[in-house]
Amino acid sequence: MMSRTPVNQGTAEPTTEAMRQQAAAVIQRCYRWTEASVPVLPQVAALVPALVATIQQYEAQQYAACLQQALAVVAVIAELRATVPALPAL
Repeated sequence: MMSRTPVNQGTAEPTTEAMRQQAAAVIQRCYRWTEASVPVLPQVAALVPALVATIQQYEAQQYAACLQQALAVVAVIAELRATVPALPAL
């Protein structure tokens, strides 16, 4: 009798659904932060092309690449927040 162990059991690999959900959450947070931050610092609008690329990757179901790009945007946001205290929290 063959074992019916799920493929992802025992591995550190996140499932596609888990990556999709994570990517969606990060994109939403970045979008909301950008929307709130542009009136404070108009230069934040420079993040929009990176967010658009992230959304395109998400729509193409390239969740790993999407999440990587979204986390790069989060890193830029962290740098901006460190230098401009008036920006809202992420």
